[in-house]
Amino acid sequence: MPSKKPLRHWLLPLGFVALAIVFVWVAMPVLTGIGFSLAASGSQADRDASGRGTVKSGLSYPALLNQKNPPLLNFVAMGDTGSGMLNQKRITKQLMAEQQASGFKLLLILGDVVYSYTNKAKYFNDGQTFFHKEYQSLRDKGVKILPIIGNHDVLYDYSKQLLDFLGMPASYYDYTVGPVHFFALDTNSFDGPQAEWLKNRLMATAGSSPWQIVYGHHPVFSSGSHGNNDHLKTTLWPVLVDHHVDLYLSGHDHDYERFKPKSGVVQIVSGGGGAGLRPFKKIQAHSAQHFSKLHLLKFEVSPTSLTMTVVDDQGHVLDTLALNKSSAKPVPKAPNTPTTPKATKPAA
Repeated sequence: MPSKKPLRHWLLPLGFVALAIVFVWVAMPVLTGIGFSLAASGSQADRDASGRGTVKSGLSYPALLNQKNPPLLNFVAMGDTGSGMLNQKRITKQLMAEQQASGFKLLLILGDVVYSYTNKAKYFNDGQTFFHKEYQSLRDKGVKILPIIGNHDVLYDYSKQLLDFLGMPASYYDYTVGPVHFFALDTNSFDGPQAEWLKNRLMATAGSSPWQIVYGHHPVFSSGSHGNNDHLKTTLWPVLVDHHVDLYLSGHDHDYERFKPKSGVVQIVSGGGGAGLRPFKKIQAHSAQHFSKLHLLKFEVSPTSLTMTVVDDQGHVLDTLALNKSSAKPVPKAPNTPTTPKATKPAA
């Protein structure tokens, strides 16, 4: 007959199980974020060839269109947000006012979603306040936030935990909403696999959407404190030009700058979403507008027109941009072929 084991023999493992359950329950908001699914389809992102990044292609979010006028898309973009400073709260207040006015359902955050200079644990702890709680009122109104990772977001971590926390489908991904095809990049590591992916996706989807908008944290050109990015000038910019991308949105420099179209592409720097502002260096020749103020970008896009309005934290208009398909995207010219002149009858 088997001997009876002391009660403490059973209680000890049960205690460990209970402790593990409590730990998972408490940690779950930190590991998964609040109110996010991994992707529109719910499927996992794929690891890219570098082994560092993950990629997700061909997502679609039709529910984010303006429901009162379905071909129309209203969305907002801003960068360098998660400081926890009064600046961020002022911008959030303006975001709520804009959402009430236009009903926008899509918010792009152009990197540096959370600033935390201490360690990885503090990043996720601060992010609960600076990212999840700060924008929960927008999520409650059905706004989907689709960010990209900035240099401060990967300072301590570059994992699935980070992507889940920020509600990102992958470290780089593309998706469509009505008339716009968006390409979200990780410019912290714009290497071979990601560059090839972008070229292939732009080629495969050419003509499928009226507008192509690419966004990454680092600008290619900038008159701000960081200046031009020589790596992206040789790796990213030629891809944008060759495939007639309409807009490239970026952050990183804590200011606003709009550049004149360069080889058909308009680049915007928008780093005034809540972090401390910075002065400019020497203003570049093809800079069309620049200022160092808190701001956000409002977009209204139809199949034939795109309007961007830049407003400050009080709703004052600071800059505007209007594009239409005849001026926004050049049509490739047909190759020159010799023509045979028509025969004409000699005069009688």
